[in-house]
Amino acid sequence: MFKHWLLFLLYLSAAVQAQTDDGWLRITFPACGDTFAAEWLRLSGAVPAQAGIRVQERSVRVWPQGAFVDRVQLAEGWNRIPIQATLAGATRSDTLHIYRIPPLKTSPETPLTLDPALLEPAADLWLTPGETFFVTCKGSPGATARFCLEGETAALPMQERRSGDVKGLYEGWMQAPHGPLLKPLQVWFELTAADGQQVQHLAPGRLILLSPESPAAGRVLQEAQLWSAAREGTVVGLLPDGVLMRVSGKMNGRYKVRFGSQQAAYVDTSELVLQPPGTVVAPAALSSPAIASDKDWLYFSFPISRPVPFLVAPQTDQNRLTITFYDVFQSPLWTSFPDQLPEIRQVSWQQVAEKEVQIHLVLGQAQMWGCRVRYQEGRVQVMVRRAPRLGEEVRLPLKGLRIAVDPGHGGEEMGAVSPTGLWEKEINLDVARQLAQSLEAAGAQVLLTRSADVVMTRQMRHRAAQDFAAHILISLHHNAAPATADAVRAAGTSTYHTWPQNRALAQSIYARLRKTGLKPFGQIWSSFYTTRIADMLSVLVEVAFMSSPGDEQRMLEEGYAKTMARAITAGVTGFISSRPRGQEEEE
Repeated sequence: MFKHWLLFLLYLSAAVQAQTDDGWLRITFPACGDTFAAEWLRLSGAVPAQAGIRVQERSVRVWPQGAFVDRVQLAEGWNRIPIQATLAGATRSDTLHIYRIPPLKTSPETPLTLDPALLEPAADLWLTPGETFFVTCKGSPGATARFCLEGETAALPMQERRSGDVKGLYEGWMQAPHGPLLKPLQVWFELTAADGQQVQHLAPGRLILLSPESPAAGRVLQEAQLWSAAREGTVVGLLPDGVLMRVSGKMNGRYKVRFGSQQAAYVDTSELVLQPPGTVVAPAALSSPAIASDKDWLYFSFPISRPVPFLVAPQTDQNRLTITFYDVFQSPLWTSFPDQLPEIRQVSWQQVAEKEVQIHLVLGQAQMWGCRVRYQEGRVQVMVRRAPRLGEEVRLPLKGLRIAVDPGHGGEEMGAVSPTGLWEKEINLDVARQLAQSLEAAGAQVLLTRSADVVMTRQMRHRAAQDFAAHILISLHHNAAPATADAVRAAGTSTYHTWPQNRALAQSIYARLRKTGLKPFGQIWSSFYTTRIADMLSVLVEVAFMSSPGDEQRMLEEGYAKTMARAITAGVTGFISSRPRGQEEEE
């Protein structure tokens, strides 16, 4: 594919000189008519390597592959950005029209105003009585601000703050009252100036109080991510299909769910189905486990009356695992430990709080290779991956290892685009194919989650790796700078992990990728869906930056994909060589 692009650029250059082609100036980012909320914007495009390029009358560097990048300042509203290329006496021009959303500004002190652009809640809130909620409005600075629930509460004061240069931002909070239930309550704001002038405004969102005696219930649809906050936040857990939870609120497109005695989290509304009114979320009984094993897994199978929420806690000691089940109580427990399972040093459980039971596992193997929790016909099964039994052949250091390689994006999910128009989905697949060959040459069994240009959901990718019984999942991507960043400075390679047992693998791959000459961008802790996968070792590799013209030069090299694949393979091999062999871990 890279050869095709080089030939294409050479063809364009020749065509320009013959003055027969008008398409040799191409803008690849952003698209004409795009909207942004930032003051600065990066742009990129391609011309023949011998051409000159000017953006807004400023000369811009053209890289050897014909790429150019720049960063322009946007005024509020519509911006006209002229771009001009010259080559052999010929000139080509293009103009980008970009809209910048006006930022918040301080409202005038007179006349007294409340700005409808910032009144929160902006959408309906579902809360239970007694919960705290916050309100925000923007108006003339220096006023006295109050808010109330129309006809239900007395007006409460708000405090003025400033954000940067913007004055007149007012914040307040209150505890949701105890009634009326299920009736939308209007939130009113009032500003009073020093001269007594007043202005009032109604918030777009309303407050709806749920009954604490008869809370709503929601059931997980396929799979749900548990978020730490109603807006943004981080993912703290994944729950499988069928788990039932109490729903105590809704805000910012997420339900607030409660489980156990104190725990709360947030779930996207698309991942939870509300149940009919009156659905009971009763505590479930958790009984003693049966312990079994096969060549790949240790199984701890607990009888339970229904699927309940749980959280898996990462441990610093990599051979330990703690799982907390919520909305459960401990039934009489006794366990018969099977002989000949040296990987199990200890299994213990205790009811640590009302409706919370913790299970602690201590393994005989040196590190955790994966954990899966699934519900099956009245049982919850905690599955712990046994360490792989690796071969002893020096030429095949990865023999006995099963590795899933997941090229990101695909189909209409194009991913990022390079200055000359390379698409991330294609680069990912090129590197993934080379990586599969390199890993197989080292003895591993390899699965490509996608081998063609097709769309795959994150669940499909995970399921493919599960069905393959992978020990390791390597997600392959290429990074891109934010629209506001400097595309030249944002460059280099990086790897990402969440669970402690994945850090050494991520570090080993990162160290080998750095040896290829790519700049260091970082070995980073993250909480992406991919890196939170717990039933196998899982790392995310952002090989290089699509948006960087310097990194793109590397991508256009003949042996780029093979070089990166060999580096990643060396990283996996280095990690494996530092681990105890599977047979040794059992002794």
